[in-house]
Amino acid sequence: MRTSRRPRVLLAALAILFVALGATAAAGKPPAFSADYQLSRNGFRVARATITLSYPSPDHYLYRSYTRPTRLVSWFRDDRRRESSRGRVSADSLRPLEYHYALTGSDHPRHADLRFDWQKAVVENAVGDHTWDMHIPSDTLDKLVVQLALMMDLGGGARSVRFHVADGGKLKVYRFKVVGDARLTTPAGQFDTVKVERRRSDNKQVTNLWCAPSLHYLPVKIERRDRPDGTRYRSVLQSVSPSLRVQPEIPQTN
Repeated sequence: MRTSRRPRVLLAALAILFVALGATAAAGKPPAFSADYQLSRNGFRVARATITLSYPSPDHYLYRSYTRPTRLVSWFRDDRRRESSRGRVSADSLRPLEYHYALTGSDHPRHADLRFDWQKAVVENAVGDHTWDMHIPSDTLDKLVVQLALMMDLGGGARSVRFHVADGGKLKVYRFKVVGDARLTTPAGQFDTVKVERRRSDNKQVTNLWCAPSLHYLPVKIERRDRPDGTRYRSVLQSVSPSLRVQPEIPQTN
């Protein structure tokens, strides 16, 4: 049985769900890790997502995301989305070199490849049979690695950040600001978090992220509300690598 474009749109929307109190998070790049999330739409569980961060070399990162439907949803649709970002990393910055996107198992499969040429200050876009170049500022990110950039900036003490992002063949600006804090309980544990808001310039979407300092500011819950229909998407952390947990400082004794 096949359905309309809705599952495809749903997975695309859930992709966006991936842009303090307690222990102090160390500034700089987070350690390699993997994390699993449960994704829902208006309270109905629809998919699971896994993100992984690795370092093929000390100054290069590889960040990947894989989203697949829950068992029940897969009876109707088997859309699967894979994203990856590869680039250079330092203690306080990220510079993507390649971004890849693939949607499979859908009536409308989609592939997109971005290559960043920093000498020319352009990103080469290839979507289906269409290719084009776009000039970019020196701090431009892809839409996947912006998640890591947010974690690193929050770890460095930022309360409001702005990113240039190559997204959908356009140069966009993502803005985030800290708006509060909360203690949350998830299947992965209980966490003190800072609440971060991203509001689109057209005010059609509001995304809130609850980021845990004890996990290098990894989001443990993400919610997005679409206007005007009020559709809500939620992503909740299910498990995370022990490597990401910040160890509390032990006071020294004389």
